[in-house]
Amino acid sequence: MRIVFIKTFYGNTIKYVLVSLLCLLVNHNLLAQERPKIGLTLSGGGAKGLAHIGILQAIDSVGLKIDYISGTSMGAIMGALYAAGYSGNDLEKISRNTSWDRLLTNQPDLRSIVFEEKSEFDRYAVELPVVKGKIKISSGVLEGEELWLTFAQLFLPVHNIHDFSQLKIPFKCIATDAATGKMVVLEKGNIINAVRASMAIPSVFTTVEYEGKKLIDGGVVRNFPVENVKEMGADYVIGVNVGQGLQSADKLSSVLDILYQVGSYREAEDFLKQVQLCDLFIEPDMEGYSAASFSSADSILQRGKDAAKKFYPQLKRFADSLNQLYPGQVYKRDTIPTNYKIKIDEFKVEGLRVTNQSFVVGKLDMKTGRSYTAGQIADGVRRVFGTRNYNSITYDIDSLSDGKTRMTLYATESPQTTVKMALHYNSFSDIAAIVNITSRNFLIKNSRSLLTLNIGKDPKLRAEYFKYLGNNRNWGFTFALRNFNTDLPVYQDFKQVSLYRYNYGAIDSRLQYAVSRFVGVGVGTSYEITRLKPKLSQAGQNQGWNYNWNTYFYYDMNSLDRKQFPTSGIEMYARLSYIYGQNPSVDYYDNLGRQVTNLDSVGLFFKPYIRSDFKFSYYRALSKHSTLIWNAQAGINFNQKQSFLNQFVVGGVTDFLRNQVTFVGLREANLTTSSIATGMIGYQYELYRNIFLTGKFNLGYYDFNGDFFDDLVNGSWLSGYGVSVGYKSAAGPLELTIMRCDQKGSVSAYVNLGFHF
Repeated sequence: MRIVFIKTFYGNTIKYVLVSLLCLLVNHNLLAQERPKIGLTLSGGGAKGLAHIGILQAIDSVGLKIDYISGTSMGAIMGALYAAGYSGNDLEKISRNTSWDRLLTNQPDLRSIVFEEKSEFDRYAVELPVVKGKIKISSGVLEGEELWLTFAQLFLPVHNIHDFSQLKIPFKCIATDAATGKMVVLEKGNIINAVRASMAIPSVFTTVEYEGKKLIDGGVVRNFPVENVKEMGADYVIGVNVGQGLQSADKLSSVLDILYQVGSYREAEDFLKQVQLCDLFIEPDMEGYSAASFSSADSILQRGKDAAKKFYPQLKRFADSLNQLYPGQVYKRDTIPTNYKIKIDEFKVEGLRVTNQSFVVGKLDMKTGRSYTAGQIADGVRRVFGTRNYNSITYDIDSLSDGKTRMTLYATESPQTTVKMALHYNSFSDIAAIVNITSRNFLIKNSRSLLTLNIGKDPKLRAEYFKYLGNNRNWGFTFALRNFNTDLPVYQDFKQVSLYRYNYGAIDSRLQYAVSRFVGVGVGTSYEITRLKPKLSQAGQNQGWNYNWNTYFYYDMNSLDRKQFPTSGIEMYARLSYIYGQNPSVDYYDNLGRQVTNLDSVGLFFKPYIRSDFKFSYYRALSKHSTLIWNAQAGINFNQKQSFLNQFVVGGVTDFLRNQVTFVGLREANLTTSSIATGMIGYQYELYRNIFLTGKFNLGYYDFNGDFFDDLVNGSWLSGYGVSVGYKSAAGPLELTIMRCDQKGSVSAYVNLGFHF
């Protein structure tokens, strides 16, 4: 018996379509004949490779057995996952649940950063490593840590298969030797390294080492490896091409497009040869999409489904005919196991120079002799990577001769010192340059030192030393120095009556326990110095210094998905403080210019008191582009009114002042009080990529804290609202807000760029 595919041509573009399946010869040995081998080749094409999923779903739907798979770049990824046992529907779920922007970046997700690093993460526009005493300009080449971890999760069930012919479907992929430019066919080794090498686009991703070679994207030499699947033994080949070929200049709209174009010069002639080897050639309509169109992943998936729908009848007839002609060989696809677990008996870490294995294994927080899922292992590696001590962390899991399993982690340490820079501007504090130097393992291992300066009209300084403690490195000790200066206006009935130069300094030490990547609790003590000096001469002012001790307990939480315009998660700050040991040196003058010696009579008290601060924000994604926001804040100086010296300052859109409670509708310090509680509800919508429109409404209640809450019902209300337009930029959030407070009775504008000091 023989089966014939007829190739048909349409117009000027070569398109091969399956027209019919002809059963010509049948004899008495039919049932004993071997079923023809079907090969599948998936091309590269960057984001457009997601269209392969629709074809794979159609192949599954008709029950067609694929015997061999070859692929390049994105086609290698899809092909390897399908060969490992994932179905087309599985791949669609994976694609829809994947944040492609996060995968294709050097920046880890905020949620994967350990708690003690979150406050410093992604705050700066520029981060430059210092190597051998010199600042090094970043190459911009992606290590792809999150991409590698995602692959590791997906391929864990086949971690022990190093011969790709032993996968559920034999598989090969194509890479290029960076030194010689020759094709390298990957059929053995680590499946993750193989697909990572096949998609290592030059100047975008780092090269991958394999048997002494440095490999780059296979699309440079063969983007459509039909010949290779035939060499594996395929009698008939289904080829799916999403590659763009050589494009006209007007279609080269991104860096990735240009890189693919350069890589296609050599490969273009080979592509025509590979097409001729196909028995069924499928080319989904990718017009309007480029290799970089990951933000259109869902639409690209649909394009693949549209192409699959067109070819479904031919695929169905082919599969049914095979099943009828070879009834003893009816295909039933094996699927990859779900909730796969593996027992880890020992750990080994390679590549360390400064940090040590106990630090890595401690942050990994995995125990020998226990079984873990792929997700649990990935979370452990993210904890290590989230310390920011490493440029990359990868791993292998191997079976040892004694039957035990070893997890080997390969670490590439980050430069120990980094210089970071950013700009910040808002309507209150004017423009400033922020410069930071962070050094890890300086003098003592498992530590972090940093110095941050705010250079501008209001100079600020923060120096901090953090040391990891405990077997799992969940404990930490911090010693810090802080100093900042700012002009702080005083208002009465929302009208400015005075202006002070405000200076605050503190020496702080605290002990912290990181409950998880999202939660930290701790206790600390600060020695604080506060100074007020009038900038406008006016009666009824105070000036001078106050020294005090502050012992506090805090509970912090941060599960936000990102710092700029979060779409999900919680951020919470709760602190209970005891202020004591106050030693004031304050002069106060009444409205007639006479000095007041009895400070109690004008509301300046320096007895010990308890202070409570609370801030809570909750972001809930309603859809891909819309987010609901809740916020609550509260601050109380119990039984204490220090007449502006240590009060809460209410107002402003961004939180950057000491004792600040933000309030949409008011400017910073429009109101000062010893007690305040606010609630806000907002709605954020992404109009276009990285452009956001946000509306907020908030209520506030203040001055309710008298002696033992005697004045609880005698407080005052605030209400305010505003609309913001924001842009998520490399320099930080850029936001313009138009807002109004009913009690103030006027509309004001507020501009903010970047993250505050």
